[in-house]
Amino acid sequence: MGGERKSWRVVILALVAAWLGWGFDVFDGLLLSYVATPTLNTLLAKAVVGPAGETILEKPDQETLNASIAYLNSLLLVGWAIGGILFGRLTDRLGRTKTLLLTMLLYAGATALCAASPNLAFFVVCRALASLGIGGEWAAGASLLAEVVSERGRPLAGALLFTASPMGMWFASKVDRFVVKGVFLNDPQGWRYAFLLGLVPAAFAFAIRIFVEEPERWKEHKAEPARLSELFAKDLRRKTLTALGVATVCLVGWWGINGFIPKVMEDWCKTAGVAEAARPALKDGGNDFFILGSVIGTLVTVPLAVTAGRKLTFALYFLGALAASGFAFGSELLLGTQLSLEARLRALSLVGFFVFGVFGLFPFYLPELFPTRLRGTGSGFCYNTGRLVTAVGVFGIGKLQAQLGLTRAVLCASAIYVLGLIVLPLAVETKGASLE
Repeated sequence: MGGERKSWRVVILALVAAWLGWGFDVFDGLLLSYVATPTLNTLLAKAVVGPAGETILEKPDQETLNASIAYLNSLLLVGWAIGGILFGRLTDRLGRTKTLLLTMLLYAGATALCAASPNLAFFVVCRALASLGIGGEWAAGASLLAEVVSERGRPLAGALLFTASPMGMWFASKVDRFVVKGVFLNDPQGWRYAFLLGLVPAAFAFAIRIFVEEPERWKEHKAEPARLSELFAKDLRRKTLTALGVATVCLVGWWGINGFIPKVMEDWCKTAGVAEAARPALKDGGNDFFILGSVIGTLVTVPLAVTAGRKLTFALYFLGALAASGFAFGSELLLGTQLSLEARLRALSLVGFFVFGVFGLFPFYLPELFPTRLRGTGSGFCYNTGRLVTAVGVFGIGKLQAQLGLTRAVLCASAIYVLGLIVLPLAVETKGASLE
């Protein structure tokens, strides 16, 4: 009986540790999406002489803002990919909880330093450092959880882990509305307080190191060497390449669609003639619909993956993502009529369900593909390398936006799921598999 209680304690602590690590990871990563305008208005402002000889700070134009946001998002994705690969290897060598601690301290400290940025160059360095920790945390948390949960409970634990992602995004949106645009409504430096909140995960990181033990599975294999090249050995090559392909499709879809949702909602409000003062509440409501759909979609992966298998569940979500994106962003083209603003905002719940929810599969699917000594290395490599492709895609959306408008550019991004449906038949099914 005592052993059973200890087992449950280990599982719960591991889930809480991985959940907090991933939730704050996403919060720190996506915060710039919400506070980019005031941040860049400050960091890119130029001092010019006014008509009366006074010094005036001139804000950057919209084109400069858009280009800077695209650059910073691409920087985040590249750093995310590099961090995922580096810390993925480290989690197999150093340990799951130690790596979790290091990555959380890195992204928390670097995000908080953004608040002190005197110029864009300093801000870029801080974001680059944060992105390394943001990318590295996932492999450590997913490996930790997969190795302490039973075969039967792994899908549920993995999906619960990924609910931290939409909640991290929700937290970022609330900080933007109630801290940056609320408490500091008339303070152009209010964005600094938002980044300062990035320091919060550091406190949880030390608690995780104290209370969460390394999994017994890892202890048994920690002395065994792990090389990145082994992922492409004959017995693992197919698993690695197909998992990388599926993850890349999902990442390109996420950043090509979800990454632009705050700006899409702003464009929809402008098109509908909504007064600027009324837009924050409407956008906040649309974001809540999106987050609700994301959480539900993440949890629904569990019964589907257990009964239908991992590959079929991916396929269902890819088809759903195509349909939901077409409905939300292409109703005028596909249905011949444009949805009302309210209907469009509610339709974001479907986008969240499929485009965001599909990631609920990765915390248990990727660890199932690789042996213990390569679990962090393989999971980190497959999940994060696709971000290098995604970084290019972010610029692609910017180019399409200039020609088609943002909503139609986002609709074009959903075509990536067709490629996913082509890759899936080659992927490896892990339903019912035991961790090697």
